[in-house]
Amino acid sequence: MILEIDMGNTRLKWRVRDSGLICARGNLLASEGLEALTDGLIGFVGQLRKIWVASVVSSSARQVLSLWCRENIGLEAEFASSEQVLAGVRNGYTKPELLGVDRWLALVAAYQRVRGACVVVSCGTAITVDLVNENGQHLGGYIAPGFRLLAQSLNQQTSQIEVCCNLTAYLGPGIDTQAAVDAASAAMVKGVIANALREIKELAPETSSVLVLTGGDAEVVQVFFPQALLSPDLVQDGLAFAFQ
Repeated sequence: MILEIDMGNTRLKWRVRDSGLICARGNLLASEGLEALTDGLIGFVGQLRKIWVASVVSSSARQVLSLWCRENIGLEAEFASSEQVLAGVRNGYTKPELLGVDRWLALVAAYQRVRGACVVVSCGTAITVDLVNENGQHLGGYIAPGFRLLAQSLNQQTSQIEVCCNLTAYLGPGIDTQAAVDAASAAMVKGVIANALREIKELAPETSSVLVLTGGDAEVVQVFFPQALLSPDLVQDGLAFAFQ
């Protein structure tokens, strides 16, 4: 059995996989600490043989996770990294290691799943969008604030706006401040994805592409793009390619 961990800035997602079977899964807020992970893995600890991790957090947070793995499971955590080429995909960054490993694993897994050109969108703390052509060439991408970051930035940088984060698919003009912020956030997220879809048509005009959504807010975004393929565990799916 393998413990696969997607360690993000806001949440930690985990699942236990035995070959192609997912035996257990869960997610917890980064602020909760790793005790909740201990509880979720009761009954599996003695059966685990490997721990694979995709992490975009600080080195100190990675060290905490590594220590927890040694003390609670008796295994060393293996951390994935972005590479030049993996599973038929070529990294588009000049310095491949600078592409976030979560983006890298997600686009590799998406390309392997659709077997062709795709636009891969991760809807989390940040909205990341990556383009891959039919030959597996990563064409680059976009990074924008997610729904929560957009609301937080207005709260922190303006004196007259104080709003919470309401995930909404409504795009019409708001008749109060909260509604106006919600609608603008939705429009901005929709806009950056729509722009990516236009770009891939120009960069790869002779092939059709598949829009693939992952991340905690993917279901909200799918309202704008009902044709999209929803794949919530895309980063974890990519770990198998990184360590095969």
